[in-house]
Amino acid sequence: MQNGGQGSVNRELKAELIMAVVGAVLTVLVIVLAILQISGIYKNAINICEPLMGVVMILQGIRSWKRSKVMAVISFAAALFIFVVAVTVLY
Repeated sequence: MQNGGQGSVNRELKAELIMAVVGAVLTVLVIVLAILQISGIYKNAINICEPLMGVVMILQGIRSWKRSKVMAVISFAAALFIFVVAVTVLY
């Protein structure tokens, strides 16, 4: 038996922490790929970087859903825009 729903709160905190860590790792990866693209070391880094930015925006939207639905919707719209641009650039 759980005391006062603490199990649910612990699961939510764990999920939030996992999303924060994954978002941070993906953000660092996007920055590294952008630096590689700009410096000319890896010419096709943008093809990986753009979809990763969309994933980061989706994670940000999920994380901000409870606090501000407007910001979450803006994050989802930005992610959709990023994915459309990425697909357009690839084809």
